[in-house]
Amino acid sequence: MERTPTLHRWLDAFSGAVILFLVVWAPWAFGCTIYWAKIWLEAGCFLLGAALAGKHLVRWRFGYRPARWVKPTAAGRWAVRGLAVLSVLFLFWAAAGVWNARSDVVITRAGPLLREFERTPVAWLPSSLDRWASAPEARRYLAYALAFWAIRDWLLGKTRREKHAPPDCPFPTQRLRWLLWTLAISSGLLALVGILHRLDGSDKLLWLITPIINRHNEQQFASYPYRTNAAQYFNLVWPVILGFWWSLHAQNRRHNPRSRFGNEPALMLLPLVGLMVAAPIVATSRGGALVLGAMAVLVAAVTALQRRVNLGVRAGLGAALIGALALGWIVGGEAQQKRFSTVFDDNLSGRVEIYRTARNMAKEAGWQGMGAKSFEALNVLYRENPEEKWQGYVHDDWMEVRICLGLVGLLLVGGLLGSLGAVWWSSTGPAAPPVFAMFTAIALGGMLLHAKFDFPFQVESLRFLFVTVCAIWLCAPPERR
Repeated sequence: MERTPTLHRWLDAFSGAVILFLVVWAPWAFGCTIYWAKIWLEAGCFLLGAALAGKHLVRWRFGYRPARWVKPTAAGRWAVRGLAVLSVLFLFWAAAGVWNARSDVVITRAGPLLREFERTPVAWLPSSLDRWASAPEARRYLAYALAFWAIRDWLLGKTRREKHAPPDCPFPTQRLRWLLWTLAISSGLLALVGILHRLDGSDKLLWLITPIINRHNEQQFASYPYRTNAAQYFNLVWPVILGFWWSLHAQNRRHNPRSRFGNEPALMLLPLVGLMVAAPIVATSRGGALVLGAMAVLVAAVTALQRRVNLGVRAGLGAALIGALALGWIVGGEAQQKRFSTVFDDNLSGRVEIYRTARNMAKEAGWQGMGAKSFEALNVLYRENPEEKWQGYVHDDWMEVRICLGLVGLLLVGGLLGSLGAVWWSSTGPAAPPVFAMFTAIALGGMLLHAKFDFPFQVESLRFLFVTVCAIWLCAPPERR
């Protein structure tokens, strides 16, 4: 067996430590909605990128090929290359808008003022209207791209013990276990803290700070100043952890067929999942509750279709899911009802006016867009009613991509998502239960649905978690018979 170079082993260990730290840091550091928390998260992503570059350099220098659990098929290699090419093209498109910028935006008492540059931009390249906002956004795109490839590389690698294990080592692999246990415990505790914080009535996030916006308890949840962002976080995590429990249960049954449902150490994951399922309801997020309901129906349907699994296990899982929903309704049901009763009175929290302004901007954005993160400064110029509020987000991330990065940017995002599916489908690896992959896909789909009616991808912790779950999903390719 090929020996691992010492430097490669150190870089791998460093990458793992940073990944596990960031998985906890991202949500607990006030959702990385505060400047210093964003900087730490971004710096961690660049450290992961540097470690990945170092590992590739070691592999090239010593001709070392690390042992991996998941390997692409012949077609899968092209899918991975396509994903890499699309990643580079997306980063180039965002960076080109900064380099080819037309203006900066200066905020005055009268509103935004465009300070145009003297040079003429290249006509066929994207050109940002707000270079000061687009430059850091393009840098963040690079940070999360590096984080995705670094997390994927680390998860696919085998530990020293696994290199000597049989080739049919059961799923999940050791590194994936570390990551999912960390994510489960951290998210379950955060959900518990959020529920206790809501019951306590404190207006300080985590009882520590008062946010600049959303200063009241009912507008916040857990560590997030905006309750719907918290609901989006939990909706992205709980199906993945439920699939993790399913995988551990299936593995335990293979090794010990006589084991009973209640005798497994992994059973502690179910109360954590229950807290996460209850959290979006207690948070009184209308969008969070609707997406939670749709995801719960899909999860129940997938569970019911697993005919090979003991009926008692399926019934117990269904009862646990219903119990978690009931817990959320008992704690936050009355407040949630009041929120839904005002859905037409407040015009979907002002989204009707925001969408009208966004459509006006999209008409001028064309195929090139107005520059990454340009909506926040420029939307006031496109309002039909001067009394409308100055908005920071479209509350529709798909439309925001259309405005900021143009039709080309929107197509690149669609291509990246499609390439992820192609890489997953064309890979081979350990025999992961199909349920794990399906539950994880439901989690990713729920986040993309959230993005149609809100702004999860404008929140740094949710961006990081999304690319992390994408990397996790690629570790559970479909079973090849």
